[in-house]
Amino acid sequence: MAPLRVRPYSRQTWAEIDLSQIERNVRLIGEFVGPGVELMPIVKAGGYGHGAVPSADAAMRGGAKVLGVASLDEAKELYENAIDCDIAVLGFIEENFQDDAIRFNFIGNLYREEQIPILERQARKLGKKARVHIKIDTGMIRLGVPEEKAGAFIRRVLESQEIQLEGIFTHCPLSDDPENSFTVEQFERFMRIVSSLPDLPEKIKLHAANSAAILDFPQTHLDLVRPGILCYGHYPGDGVKREVEVSPALELKCQIIDLKTIQPGTGIGYGHLFSPKKEMLVAVIPIGYADGYNRLHSFGGEVLIRGRRCPIVGAVSMDFTMIGVPDDLEVEMQDVVTLIGSDENEEITVSELARKLSTIPYEIFCLLGDRVYREYLNEPGQD
Repeated sequence: MAPLRVRPYSRQTWAEIDLSQIERNVRLIGEFVGPGVELMPIVKAGGYGHGAVPSADAAMRGGAKVLGVASLDEAKELYENAIDCDIAVLGFIEENFQDDAIRFNFIGNLYREEQIPILERQARKLGKKARVHIKIDTGMIRLGVPEEKAGAFIRRVLESQEIQLEGIFTHCPLSDDPENSFTVEQFERFMRIVSSLPDLPEKIKLHAANSAAILDFPQTHLDLVRPGILCYGHYPGDGVKREVEVSPALELKCQIIDLKTIQPGTGIGYGHLFSPKKEMLVAVIPIGYADGYNRLHSFGGEVLIRGRRCPIVGAVSMDFTMIGVPDDLEVEMQDVVTLIGSDENEEITVSELARKLSTIPYEIFCLLGDRVYREYLNEPGQD
């Protein structure tokens, strides 16, 4: 029997996250956009499943001076864990919590006229200025000031004594399709709006570029870029340029916890979706859809054991998945099983899984649950 590596968790299911890769990826992005462009790595959704605080710390070591999140709670998590840099909440902050954003000196996202008097009132109460970036909707049809109202909206904020405008931005929904002209048209509309404000202070940062726009639309780099998936070592689409040679930071693994020989015709798992035509050795691993390992892997999914691809057999259940072991592969209890990552000369990438599931890598990472232990490699001070 293979020796069991003692791990600090009961279920032998974990994600190995190499923080040096996140640091390196952020540094490479910074080198690509150049010294005049600031970096705002996005660490929302638990750092895209990689862990918000360790990812934020690694991004700062890579050169980030400001970090982007989606919610006030995510910003507080970073603040409470001594992440010492500017934090921008790019999503929605409910009215009753705007005072917290001001109190903790977070940068808020301003996009509705109704927000302005609320911020002014709360800033006066606290004796502090409310720091904001204004979001303009140029085609995402999500959050953002409508284009036709943007000029007047920005002027109104600039006149406020209680609000400190630090940035103006937009978001690109089609930048992962470099052949589509929409991103260029969208960016031109954004620049027309800001150009119509000749008295706009130079200190206000303009930004529009997400990961895909960073790679394929250099004109969108402006004063600041907002890399997301690129920080974690993955490209935002198959068609984007790959001039920044990022490397994946996360591998998903578990160990075999049971082995059993199954006779021909025996149904396996819920619904008996699979029955072997001949005697088969089946390995049981402790990961399922409650961990974020999609049930759709039941149909054609594979894992790596001892450098070999092995098929998932039967339905992925809430807590367990069954693996068909090839006849010529010798396996043992506690062998490591790789679900995302490399094993010897074989690799299962998150992009491969995304294509099979008709989704995107972002979703696969973000669905990884709390039951999947995060094991961090190359942390500062780690031997």
